[in-house]
Amino acid sequence: MNRRMLMGLLLLAATGLTRADESYRVDVQVYDNGRLVAAPVMMVAGGKQASLSLGDDFSLSLLVEQSDAGQSLDVASQLALNGENYTPRMRVRAGKESAIGIGNMRMFIKVTAAP
Repeated sequence: MNRRMLMGLLLLAATGLTRADESYRVDVQVYDNGRLVAAPVMMVAGGKQASLSLGDDFSLSLLVEQSDAGQSLDVASQLALNGENYTPRMRVRAGKESAIGIGNMRMFIKVTAAP
C-alpha cells in the first residue's frame, strides 16, 4: 500500500465519513396538551433503532439514517404517549431543531453528530 493511499484511509477513518459508523446525539422534547412530558437525550447509531421507556405512559424508538442526498437526515420514530401511538417521520438538518405535531402531541428533535 502506498503512502498516499494509507494517508487517505487514515483521513477517512479520522473524520468519521463512513456512514455505517456514524452515531448521532438526538435531543427530544415531547409535549402533550402543551405540557412537557419527556425530554430525553439519546445516542443513536446510524441505521440502528434505539429505544427508551419511562413507566407505562411513555416510550420512544428512533431510527436515524442519512438521506439519499446526504445533506439531511431521515428520522423515523415510534412514540407511545398516554395510551396513544404515533409514528412520525421527519427529514431534518443536522444541528437544527425540527418539530412535528399530531393532535395534542408536539415533538421537537435536534440531531447532531455524536462526539
